[in-house]
Amino acid sequence: EKILATAPEVMNERDAGRLQLRSSALVRIRDAALYIVSITSGMRNDEAIGIETNSWRSESRDGVEYHWIATTEHKTGKGRVEFLVPELTVKVLDLMTRHAKPLQEQLAREIGQLQSSSAEDDTPRRLVPLAKAKRDLHKIFLCLAISGERDAKSYHVDALSCGGSRVAFRRLAKAIGTDWELSPHQCRRTYARNIVESRMGRASLVFLKWQFKHS
Repeated sequence: EKILATAPEVMNERDAGRLQLRSSALVRIRDAALYIVSITSGMRNDEAIGIETNSWRSESRDGVEYHWIATTEHKTGKGRVEFLVPELTVKVLDLMTRHAKPLQEQLAREIGQLQSSSAEDDTPRRLVPLAKAKRDLHKIFLCLAISGERDAKSYHVDALSCGGSRVAFRRLAKAIGTDWELSPHQCRRTYARNIVESRMGRASLVFLKWQFKHS
């Protein structure tokens, strides 16, 4: 939360051209946001990193505010699903909308370059990256990945992967001075334990079955 509290100031520096997109300060914001989303929703990691722009909403029922995030559940093929989350989570996702915008814009330019390549060049080397880039365009957890050979390397925009998420979580743990190998799935287990030990009692298991999208 301390990292995210400084996010607007850091992004002001970026927008003013004083920070590069690969800045460690910007990476810390993305890592912290992913942790908050994971620990407050209980999502699987692929569901969390699959969140897209404007895929969350809020509503009021009987004077109570509810907040929902829509994403895609892959493990059991349920497709588009919603998760109930606290207000903090949607505030963090609003921050990530701004955080992701320059990367989404760069990815859109990369898509344009791939599409403008020779129509005769229908090789997997061009078509596979193009299809992936189109699939990732609206995601908010993005990164810059290395392209090309060592002598002529460059960077392209990519969606944060499950492996990249594990690295991000260990980086967060290391930043606070611990050697604990924090992982995304530990957030799902912690979420479950907090719910089971809450005042919901037996009803917590019914809620967890729905929230975790278990069959």
